[in-house]
Amino acid sequence: YLDDDAIGEVNFDFARDFMDARKGNCSVEMEKSTIALSHPAFEGDPRCEVTLQAKLLPMEEAMAQPAGAGWNEPNEDPFVDPEDPHLKAHREFFNNLALVRGAKALAGGLFMFGKYMTLLYGAAAVLSGLFTVTMSIIMVTK
Repeated sequence: YLDDDAIGEVNFDFARDFMDARKGNCSVEMEKSTIALSHPAFEGDPRCEVTLQAKLLPMEEAMAQPAGAGWNEPNEDPFVDPEDPHLKAHREFFNNLALVRGAKALAGGLFMFGKYMTLLYGAAAVLSGLFTVTMSIIMVTK
């Protein structure tokens, strides 16, 4: 799926959870569960599912337990297993996207090269024109 359109959406109301965490100055954990996402164009038809797990922490606790972005360290809470069979099965797709990004970068470089070669060609034409005019003046005045 390479389109920019959303596959699905879901809305969460965490107001009560935030209030519980704030009043008790404690963490609130939402157990791992599967959430169905829908799309307004396909009413009543679940478009995909997302597994979600969350934890709301007071600022002091959150600063004491930093989390890495994605799979970066510290990869602890929650732990993301890079050898997960589901993730491994879909790696080829993402590698192909990297190939497309590489081809785009190469095409951009070639376009930039062509632009600078055109400018160089124009500068050479101007210089050769000036040289021709200068030589013509010299020959006429002799």
